[in-house]
This record gives sequence, C-alpha cells and structure tokens, in this order.
Amino acid sequence: MRNDKLELLQLLQKYPDLPLIFMAPTEEMDMDFTTAVFQEFSAYKSTIYEYDYYGNTAFTDDYADLLERYEDMFADEEDYKNLSDEEYENIIKKYIDDNIVKYEAIVISISA
Repeated sequence: MRNDKLELLQLLQKYPDLPLIFMAPTEEMDMDFTTAVFQEFSAYKSTIYEYDYYGNTAFTDDYADLLERYEDMFADEEDYKNLSDEEYENIIKKYIDDNIVKYEAIVISISA
C-alpha cells in the first residue's frame, strides 16, 4: 500500500458531494487509550454496502464477499433447496438490492 494523497485529492475534486469512508482493519487497532497514526493508505471511489452482521452494523465495498455471506446465511432455508445455483444467486442478489443500504463514496483504505 502507499500514501495515495494525489489520488485522494483528485477524487475529492471530481466527486465533492460523495461522503468519505475510512476502512481500517479493526482487529489490529486494540490500543487502550492511545492514538494510532496511519501513514499508508489508498483512495478510490466505490459502492458501500451497509448491512447487519450478528446485530451490529457492518460495512463493505466487496460485493462478491457480501453476496457469499448472504448465500451462506440463507443456504439452509427450505424455500431455496430445489433451486439451481444460478436461480439461488439471483434471489440473493435481489434480496441485497431490495434490503441492503448502498451508496457511492470515496474510500480511504488504511493499512495498519
């Protein structure tokens, strides 16, 4: 990863109305009452998906990962047992489209 300041500035100029989203690996940020300094990051425009993850709100910009997560979640539902893989995937995609909050944003991906 790099310090992608120029890319960030270009994205801010091109998409001034988009929100900024900061993504950081939280398992690496357990630092009791200290301040973390991050010097390496990348910046890009992406679709953000906001979804429920075991009662907590989670965010991702990885649609394939989100699709797999929901395919796994509904895999044991009786209504879907006799569907082809393609039919099942289309139903899950429709579920995501109808139920998951999504929006465009400028993402700053932080490397810890």
